[in-house]
Amino acid sequence: MASEQQPAKKMDDVSAPQPSQAAAKGPKPSESKRMRMQHDVAGAFSTPRPAMAIGSRIYAATMTSAAAEKLPDSLSLRIQSITEAWPEADKNSFDLVHQRTGLYTIGAGLRAAVTGLAGLVKPGGWIQIVDADLTGPEADADSPLGPAVHLIKSLLGKRLDNSDAYGATLKHILEENGFVGVQEQIFDARIGAMNPNAELAEKGTMSYVLATEGMAAAVKSKGGEKWSSFDPVAMVSALKQGLEEKGALCRYWVVWGQKPL
Repeated sequence: MASEQQPAKKMDDVSAPQPSQAAAKGPKPSESKRMRMQHDVAGAFSTPRPAMAIGSRIYAATMTSAAAEKLPDSLSLRIQSITEAWPEADKNSFDLVHQRTGLYTIGAGLRAAVTGLAGLVKPGGWIQIVDADLTGPEADADSPLGPAVHLIKSLLGKRLDNSDAYGATLKHILEENGFVGVQEQIFDARIGAMNPNAELAEKGTMSYVLATEGMAAAVKSKGGEKWSSFDPVAMVSALKQGLEEKGALCRYWVVWGQKPL
């Protein structure tokens, strides 16, 4: 596994450099620009929203119109799957393309989808990918997240032996598309009781509980003999208790690179 080559960092172990370190170890000018753009992207979906760079504009692609409510003027929403072809006018036109946790359901179309996203980046621009292939500690049988991960894999026809892991391929796909300075980091996010920050522990627990509630309800509504004995209430209750008492780790791959001029 790639994690053997590069030990995963814990999310809350990564701290910002002290002021005395920033000058010596701070990012290069182009890297600073990428970080500022990343700040704008994250801020566009936060409340309150921080000020964006003058002239900045953010475009978001989603599968549902539910996110269209109360969008700021600086953000435009498009209903589109990342598996679809992008308009020619969009190609080679974006300073930063940021894709987060949307690749797991694509399956065999992964390489084509990432290549399509890479094609949106303008020369000198950046791409960032944050994703989880559910083959890390969250898939362990003794993890509170284990049953939910097993359910997702069963629904999507994924392999339960983790042999369809793809996190380590993302870096190579970007390099195949000509991106330079491609880097990857592996982070194990501490969920629930494993997070020493009480506020983050609670938010993490509720985030996974709400997501599992929605998934479990969808499964139950499918009906059929396969799911006749499935109890969504019991599953969600056990997940919440497990995260509050024991906590869990969920592994994320973070990959980024720059398209050469």
